[in-house]
Amino acid sequence: VSSPNTSQIRGIDGMNPKDMAIKAARDAGFTVCYTGPGSANVIGGTGFAFKCIDGETVLDLLIPGTEMMKMAFGENPKNVYGSKNILPNTRMGVASVLREALFNAKAYSDAKLKAEKEGKEPPKPDFRLESLVPVVRGEMKVRMHAHRNDDIVTAVRIAKEFNLDFAIEHCTEGYMIKDFLAKEGVTAVVGPLDMQPAKMEIWNTTFANPGILEKAGVNFCLTQDTSSFTKMLPINVGIAIREGLSWDYALKAVTLNPAKLLGIDHRVGSLKAGKTANLIIIDDMVHVKKVILEGELAVAEILEKYFIVRIAWVFGLNGNNFIKTMLRLGKKYDTMRVVCDQIGTPTYTFDLSRLLVDMIETEKYGYYHATNEGGYISWYDFTCEIFKQAGISTNVI
Repeated sequence: VSSPNTSQIRGIDGMNPKDMAIKAARDAGFTVCYTGPGSANVIGGTGFAFKCIDGETVLDLLIPGTEMMKMAFGENPKNVYGSKNILPNTRMGVASVLREALFNAKAYSDAKLKAEKEGKEPPKPDFRLESLVPVVRGEMKVRMHAHRNDDIVTAVRIAKEFNLDFAIEHCTEGYMIKDFLAKEGVTAVVGPLDMQPAKMEIWNTTFANPGILEKAGVNFCLTQDTSSFTKMLPINVGIAIREGLSWDYALKAVTLNPAKLLGIDHRVGSLKAGKTANLIIIDDMVHVKKVILEGELAVAEILEKYFIVRIAWVFGLNGNNFIKTMLRLGKKYDTMRVVCDQIGTPTYTFDLSRLLVDMIETEKYGYYHATNEGGYISWYDFTCEIFKQAGISTNVI
């Protein structure tokens, strides 16, 4: 814990794809989870959503485009830096540190936009401020850690002040300000519901919180927030139902609502034609009999001979894909900002189809990862190459 602002930190750099917590969460019925930095710092860095599969590297698990910035209020940052007698050592200090960082990031972003518009030199690069540019532009969602009712309100006020796209993490005393949350249209990620009174701001934890928020019309998800102990979430959801949460909303709070929060509800979160075949089979409220990820387990269990081919970044003549999106945007904008920390291996559908035909003619059944040769490339470099080959002069930054 070296600075109250570590916006440049990326959770993907600390993710171990072999972590035992992934299997523990999957066995409990969770097919997609979100992870990220903790709440010791006022601005902690970015987290991301990942598939609970047995992948070779973190790139196999990563769901691109789900990155969100972590921010924290209350006792964690206050106590961490208060013990060092440096700002922020009060709740006012926490708000001050965050406002200053967002103020500077907004000024930095505005200066960049002005320079681009006028064709002048951009401001001197600043690694931390650069990480906050998509936040102050509303392009990246913020997850704001807040337990106590006044901290939640402070988080909402600052988010509204800087026009942030945000959600409240934990929202432990949300039931105390339910009407405020509903009026402000706040989305919350509620939990854990079984926290022990380890610090003052969580003394008022109650299993009744979700039910009260539901009745008030507050939109929320449910979380366990504890790595391998995510497996306990179904039990706590059951207790929340006993304390007033409806069965229907409880199901939404661990499926469709978090999918919407992460921006992946077009892929997961409900059973619908065209979505990924992630589903679980249970025999009562908490006992998971089977987890089916992307339909793979069903195929492997039913058939003796099968090819399961995992692919990424697929593009071709038909359908929507990254290349077509970039070409469309490149014709519309003079300057585009593309991230450089999304890494993958583009795969051409024509080459993939030839590979599949060749595979069928063999008896080498099993799991495969299929990509074109050429190694890894970032979204930024890929976009630059797309524009180069298409003769598009759009500036990529």
